[in-house]
Amino acid sequence: MTGRGLTAATLCSGIGAPEAARPDFRWLWSAEIDDFPATVYADRFPGVENLGDITSPGFPARASACGPLDLLVAGTPCQAFSVAGRREGLADDRGNLTLRFAEIVHELRQTCGLRFVLWENVPGVLSDKTNAFGCLLGSLCGLGEPLPQPDGRRWPAAGLAAGPAAHAAWRVLDAQFFGVPQRRRRVYLVVCFGPDDPAAVLLERAGLLGDSEAGGQAGEGPAAGAQGGARGGGGEGVTVPAVCAKWAKGTGGPAGDEAQNLVVSGVDLYNAAETGDAAVTVGASAGSASNSGAVAPTLRAMPAAESHANGGGQVAVALCNHDGAAADVFTTVRAGCHGATPMVGAGLAVRRLTPRECERLQGFPDDWTLVDWRHGKPASDGPRYKAIGNSMAVPVLRWILTRLEAEKRRVDRRLERRKA
Repeated sequence: MTGRGLTAATLCSGIGAPEAARPDFRWLWSAEIDDFPATVYADRFPGVENLGDITSPGFPARASACGPLDLLVAGTPCQAFSVAGRREGLADDRGNLTLRFAEIVHELRQTCGLRFVLWENVPGVLSDKTNAFGCLLGSLCGLGEPLPQPDGRRWPAAGLAAGPAAHAAWRVLDAQFFGVPQRRRRVYLVVCFGPDDPAAVLLERAGLLGDSEAGGQAGEGPAAGAQGGARGGGGEGVTVPAVCAKWAKGTGGPAGDEAQNLVVSGVDLYNAAETGDAAVTVGASAGSASNSGAVAPTLRAMPAAESHANGGGQVAVALCNHDGAAADVFTTVRAGCHGATPMVGAGLAVRRLTPRECERLQGFPDDWTLVDWRHGKPASDGPRYKAIGNSMAVPVLRWILTRLEAEKRRVDRRLERRKA
């Protein structure tokens, strides 16, 4: 793929969120071992070579052979740090990929002139008991040892680090402020190996941030197609009436900000811009419902049960009412109990969000993951849910990558003036 922007590549490439965010960059290669995301990527970016397993001994050499590189983007596996998992950090092989990532970065810096790194992960990495984030910072900055957590427990939501090899900045950003109606908080780390300033890319002056809402809540809702800073928008999107409903204890659901359920009433994403129906949450007790906000909870990568067309776990539940009225929620039907009260009232249907709706919550074009899969048939929902949940929010990446490109141009112009 050719373009006038930066020369770039991705590790743990998934379904190509960075490439979708800035298709004008010259994406040289990718690296993905999961069959389905690799199939989606190959379908959407047919000219980009997949170099495969980043843990293989010959990987850095294969990457170096592809030529000079400005930027490397990676979203290494988050399961070792997420509150939805066991949080074993670097004791988990998936968590250890962060250290392998750092090794590859330094090799590409020597052989390809790598200038920038962008890394994304869940906020849980900041409080990881093995201090994986401190290990990553220390390694990328060339300190030779981990940076200790400032208070011995967790890293702040934003900060700067420096060492003999690089300068770094990180920040927790929420996708709901970039034009998509999903509450998706993620850590973004920018590392610069030259004279570039990572703070200019990722951080903003206090006057540009806007007023923070109490408890981290959104304002009146995500802006559709808004331009501006991290709080105000920076990408296309459509406002979708949706609410966050945490699992109650004893219901079998996980707990935590990264593992929530969703209920939507009287609306779907296909016509969301034309409706404004109130959403209701399903409470832990029978018959409870309440109004809430307009932002969906974090999409997660559910296990892909490929034996079932709708496999992939309970991504979300929607209550659809044709007349737009708020739904009354009743008790569930018990097995073997005749005449039990139905779960929802007459005229309502229960469904999960479709893969297309989940693609929109991540900022992808419709049917981005609808590709021919096994035996030449369209992919079932299970692997699509998993791949979408594992991906990154496209508008957030677009905002960061655009600012990174602007910083490179600013520094290059300054260096050219000095030479003149």
